[in-house]
Amino acid sequence: MEPMDELARSLNHNHQFTLGLVKGLTREQLAWRPSPVANPAGFILWHLARNEDLWMHRLPPRRTQVYEAAGFDRRFGLTIPEGNSIWITVGTGWTAEHVAAFPACEPALLLEYLEAVRADTLSYLSRLMPADPDAQPWPGRSPNTLGWVLRQMANHEANHAGQIDYLHGLHENRVL
Repeated sequence: MEPMDELARSLNHNHQFTLGLVKGLTREQLAWRPSPVANPAGFILWHLARNEDLWMHRLPPRRTQVYEAAGFDRRFGLTIPEGNSIWITVGTGWTAEHVAAFPACEPALLLEYLEAVRADTLSYLSRLMPADPDAQPWPGRSPNTLGWVLRQMANHEANHAGQIDYLHGLHENRVL
C-alpha cells in the first residue's frame, strides 16, 4: 500500500469515529460545557472542520475554503475574534469568552460542514495519489511535507474526537 493511501485511510477511519460520536447528539448536548472555560463539543467539531478546511486549501494550488465557497460562513454567522494569525479563524487561540459566544448550532449544520470539508479533502487527495509524502508543498517557506500535513490532520481529529467523547461521557454521567 502506498504511504498516501494509508494516510487517507487513517483520515477516513478517524472521520467515521468522529461521526459516530456526534450523530444523534442534540443541539443542547453539542453546546454543553462542564465549566465556563471548557470547549463544548459543537465548537470542537466546528474547529475540526475549520482546521482541515484551512490546511487543505493552503496546499497548492490554493483554493477558496469550503467555509466561504459553500456559504457556511454566512450560515454559521460567527463573529471571528481579531488576531494576528490565520489560525484565529479556525478557533485556535479563542478565549473562554469567545467560545462562550459560539452559537448553539443545529447538529445538521455542523455535520453538513464537516462532511463537505471531508469530501473536498478526499477529492483533493484522489487527484494527488500516488503522491510523494515527502514532497514539500511550500518549498523555501516551510520544511513541512505533505505527509506531515496529513498526519497532523489525522492526529488533530483523533485528539479532538477523544475530547468530544469525554465531554459526552461527562454530560451523560457515563462510566466505562
